[in-house]
Amino acid sequence: MGVDPGVVRAGARWRVPYWLERGGVDAGARTAEVRDAFAPPMAAERVVGSLPNLVANRISTQLDLAGPGFAVSAEEASGLVALDLAARALRAGEADVALVGAVDLSTEPVHLAALRELGEEAEPGDAAVVLVVKPLDAARRDGDTVLAVLDDEAAGAPDLVVGDGPGAAFDPVSAFGRAHAAQGLVSVAVAVTALQARAVPCAGLPADSSVPPRTAVAVVSPLEGDTVRVGLRAGDARAWFPGPGPRLHVYSGNDRGEVLAALETGAESPAGPARLALLVERDADLPARRAAARRWLERGGVRPSGVRYRERPVAGRTAFVYTNGSASYPGMGRALALALPSLGEAVRAAHGPLGGPQRAGAGAGVLGRIWGAAELATLHTVLTRDVLGLRPDAAIGYSSGESAALIALGAWPDAAGLYAATRDSGLFTTELTGELRAVRRVWERAGLRGERWASYLVTAPLDTVRAELAREAAVHLMAVNAPGVCVVGGEERACRAVVERLGTDRAFPIDYDIAAHAPELAAVRDSWREVHRRPTVAVPGVRFYSGASGRAYEPTSERVADALTAQGLGTIDFAGTVEQAWADGVRVFVEHGPRGLCTGWIGRVLGDREHVAVALDAQGDPGLRQVCLAVAELVVAGVPVRADALFDGLGGGGHGRRRARPHPYRRRPGTALPGGRGGALPYGGRGNPASGRRGDAPFRGGGPRVSRSGKRAPADHAASARSGARASPRRPGIRLHGATRRRPGPGGSPRPGRPAQWSGRRAAPRGDGPPRRRAPGVPESVGAGGRRAGADRGGLSRAPREPPRSAPASPSLRPPSPGPSYPSPPPTRQEPPPPRPLRPSPGRSSTARSWNTSPPGRSPPSSGRGSPRRTPTRCRRGCPSRPCSSPTASPASTRNRPRSSPVRGRAWAGRSGPRPTCAGTAGTWTPPDGCPPG
Repeated sequence: MGVDPGVVRAGARWRVPYWLERGGVDAGARTAEVRDAFAPPMAAERVVGSLPNLVANRISTQLDLAGPGFAVSAEEASGLVALDLAARALRAGEADVALVGAVDLSTEPVHLAALRELGEEAEPGDAAVVLVVKPLDAARRDGDTVLAVLDDEAAGAPDLVVGDGPGAAFDPVSAFGRAHAAQGLVSVAVAVTALQARAVPCAGLPADSSVPPRTAVAVVSPLEGDTVRVGLRAGDARAWFPGPGPRLHVYSGNDRGEVLAALETGAESPAGPARLALLVERDADLPARRAAARRWLERGGVRPSGVRYRERPVAGRTAFVYTNGSASYPGMGRALALALPSLGEAVRAAHGPLGGPQRAGAGAGVLGRIWGAAELATLHTVLTRDVLGLRPDAAIGYSSGESAALIALGAWPDAAGLYAATRDSGLFTTELTGELRAVRRVWERAGLRGERWASYLVTAPLDTVRAELAREAAVHLMAVNAPGVCVVGGEERACRAVVERLGTDRAFPIDYDIAAHAPELAAVRDSWREVHRRPTVAVPGVRFYSGASGRAYEPTSERVADALTAQGLGTIDFAGTVEQAWADGVRVFVEHGPRGLCTGWIGRVLGDREHVAVALDAQGDPGLRQVCLAVAELVVAGVPVRADALFDGLGGGGHGRRRARPHPYRRRPGTALPGGRGGALPYGGRGNPASGRRGDAPFRGGGPRVSRSGKRAPADHAASARSGARASPRRPGIRLHGATRRRPGPGGSPRPGRPAQWSGRRAAPRGDGPPRRRAPGVPESVGAGGRRAGADRGGLSRAPREPPRSAPASPSLRPPSPGPSYPSPPPTRQEPPPPRPLRPSPGRSSTARSWNTSPPGRSPPSSGRGSPRRTPTRCRRGCPSRPCSSPTASPASTRNRPRSSPVRGRAWAGRSGPRPTCAGTAGTWTPPDGCPPG
């Protein structure tokens, strides 16, 4: 927290007379008017609200938390300092869960004026951040989603720096403004979000998911203070999808008529041979999509968007197709990596970073584009094999797609070594692209003049193209993609001349400046073969096709090197390779990598012959529509594919479909938090989220408040003064306020009770505790210096620095000395007032039954500051705050609430002595034996 202008105004209101007097101004009757100009009069609720440190205590009250609650003032570093204090408490075993938050409305006029006085030019912003922190093993045990892990001892430089420190990749001020006291936690929130999404935030640009960060540091530099930083490590990945998650609806039957009938009734099933698939982004779009599909099936015409249909399944083998680096484009695969971050983790776990951030943007060069396409192809391979469950029988690569297929399918396990070899060889940087050193040497020996290499996609009959190329020695047929589609390349001026003769409307320049699939590569044959001679492992069940010969082969180091050298120096016959694969029984072609150009060529090659060809990527698709349409096409074609695995994952990551987790502080009943070394502190209460025990279960801790120095704090009551609680050897100088009281049962044995709340509120018994009994002359909950412990200081106060006193070896505490006993009368049941239905409280015996009037799964609401969430009764006839059986009882203060109150969820059974009763309308109080009168 920082300086609250509201608090400053309240103080200024009371200083107005003094300021007027010093200024020699006699405002007279206008003094009140001048005061009101600063702030309105302070009512009781505004006085409480103006206490900055009370906010944490109010949160503890509302959430029914039993741990410490206090505010931290460290300007911009307030959030990071609070987070560090929470981490210390968790590591020391002083708490199970910590709630850390920071809120600042920095656009307030007073704050803006102060910034101008200080010469600060950063744009202010408003922010509120709350973090729930707990030990990692406890979070895993409880099944919590781990957003990130605090890790200040990580070795090496972090992958991501967020904040205003040196080397920061992203400063939240550029997006949100500077939120002053909340700025530190804003940086933490940005870093946590980046680690969850496995992406690096970019100012004004989409996040970069090409190199997912695993470690991060949040940095903030306070005004006139030292830089504060917090180290983070990635936790569980979180899917992110822009918009509602798409859904696939499938209707089937034996023929078109049955599909129409199923569509009419809304009966979804993929069992029939004829299948209709509808892809919708929102459930509200389904009726319109069904109507459009019905009209198309009945009348024909243009197929509606998001609709796929086949009369019968496609039977045959499956081939994975891989495109080359010329199809790369900036931002490819970003949406897929964000929506399914586990894919990127699987790729990097198996292959490493695949050459670095190649998908981040343009200007990566030819080598970067090749590896960018290979990375996306590998990402798609993990999707199709691990998520969709497809199993390829063949692999077909186009140009550098042959190398991508070997990497993605695992035949080349050393992707990092291949990247280093291609980079260091110079083939893809200076020899065959860029300066074209090797190509120029060949042209010079042939007497040709040339400076640059150019490539064109030509849509003309192959015989016509060959005839024109015969007239130019420096231009070559690089690839035959499909009937009437080929690629030519060579010296720039000569290529332009060929294109002009063929017709400029038939040729399209390719922005891919590399000499390949041409005789000029003979000058670097040995280097090319050595680069592509890699350690190779067999991929069972998969045949790899060579683009040069069009035939399949079993990959070995030598065979792969020969195949890639042949296609590097000669023409690629992609059309012939597809024909051979179809002849070998391949009917399903799934293209991996950017754009999907190969899918169109496959369609032109096979024409009306039975097959299905789908692409997993399309340029200009901001989401994953192309992936979803490809899956829909495979579903209607009868290809065994786990479509639900994809759509369930996308639906869980989409806005509006994310399943809300239960509130972490209402997930289960609480119990005492464990103490530290050699002792236990009385942190308890029903609001503790980390425990699986019921609130009235035995707990660790008890006795009086104990300071960190080991000195017992002044007792709250006589029982705690005699409890013999063991000192906790904590850090000296900090006193932890809280007390545990247990009423002894029959025979003096300790009865499980509720510990006192440990927070900025008065240490009052929580839950079913007995009435407070103070030692004579000791005020209630008094801390050091006679102040009420924790009433307005967040539960922390200074204690004298004294050496810690030794603790007993046993971790258990001695029971408190017995208090007054009461004989047990027959159990009675108190009927609560309507309208809530009555239900027995769980865990109670049949002989001591009580009733709970709160709805299932909820605690009764709080009745005020520092009070548990129950409402006792008090007799209207003037009885003290004692249990009353009178039908005229009404709600009263909970300060000295006894255990026997019927609305407290516990009967009087088990006590010794007669139950205290009231004479009803007579108002006569009958105290139990041993109690003082009144």
